[in-house]
Amino acid sequence: MALVAAGFRTVVQRRFGSAQAAAAAATEFFYERNGPVDTVLKRRSIEDSSSGKALPRNAARVELLAFPLTPFDVAAIERGYRSTGVAGVQGIARVTAAAPETPFQVGDLVLALPAMPGTWRDHATVPNASEAFVAVPATLRRAIEDKVPGMLERAATLLGAPAMAYRLLEEHGIQPGETILLNDADGAVGLALVQLANMRGIKTVSLVDDEIPEDELPPEGHVESYAVVAERIKALGSDVVVSSSFARQTATFRELVSELAGNRGMPRVAFNGSGGASARQLISCLRPHGTLVTYSGRRATQPLVIPTSAFTEFQLNLKGFNLMLWLENAPRDQVQAMVDALGQAMTRGALTGWLERKSFASLQITDIATIRSGTRPRQLVAITAAGQSLVQLAGP
Repeated sequence: MALVAAGFRTVVQRRFGSAQAAAAAATEFFYERNGPVDTVLKRRSIEDSSSGKALPRNAARVELLAFPLTPFDVAAIERGYRSTGVAGVQGIARVTAAAPETPFQVGDLVLALPAMPGTWRDHATVPNASEAFVAVPATLRRAIEDKVPGMLERAATLLGAPAMAYRLLEEHGIQPGETILLNDADGAVGLALVQLANMRGIKTVSLVDDEIPEDELPPEGHVESYAVVAERIKALGSDVVVSSSFARQTATFRELVSELAGNRGMPRVAFNGSGGASARQLISCLRPHGTLVTYSGRRATQPLVIPTSAFTEFQLNLKGFNLMLWLENAPRDQVQAMVDALGQAMTRGALTGWLERKSFASLQITDIATIRSGTRPRQLVAITAAGQSLVQLAGP
């Protein structure tokens, strides 16, 4: 038994040596009160004081590999959507120790669920591991460990934009041949909706805001041109991409949508991640008794101003969807089935996102502050020291 234990220990040390080497310099981003990111968010060094000690029941120690930084994360810090503490909601981690009551083993790759107390860190001891993580499917894990380019970054976002898009389509029973409308199409959720819809034979009409207010521009004052963004969305599978200024021509816009929808009739569902005038443009193309579904997109803080006729004449419905609440309440087998389906799509290259990676060690609070405006072209994904062994980082 001693020989087996010693051999196992050697394997574990060799396989997970990156985490131990990085432990001395491990850090995390945390906040003790809500407010502007550049004021309340701090970085501090951390030590894994429980390393080498017996774990409590249902606990696990993990090393974070990668995590996305999203407008929701910034909103949680600034407006208090989550409890104070370590920042971050999503991410992918590797189990380095696990209590026998958990469904995980050393070496497993896992995705963080809402019960995970913060992901913007190098490592953590998590007391409620069974509720805090879901397993990465085997095919996706192999692709990550084989260092398929971009796979770790995509996996880190899986329970964010891809999961949101998946649930939006599932919750409303969108079938092949139907047409859907969406705004904020160049956002992370919008891009995922386009790709998943394309996989399922669902037609998409994608709106892109070509009139960003000056006070919403990023600090560098630059956003990609509409032409560049539209070509990207088309390349990912959208049938029609239109600008918000074009969609203001209501009759012309409706005619375009009607031509695409064909004999199936005008769309019955539209997905709103922006609000404001863009949401009204979506409503103008819904059939009677249609539904506008609002989710927490990049710029969803804009108020909805809906004309009375939408309710009195067209009997339209307004709904909202909160992915965090769904993840907290859905049966675990349903969550795992979604993760498996999205993992397969990622490994096939059918769900790619538009991502920008940066090493966690070089990540600055100023980088995080730029996410607030929602106009950063790519979704930022931080790669920790442990995660660097699974990607080829070029520069910081």
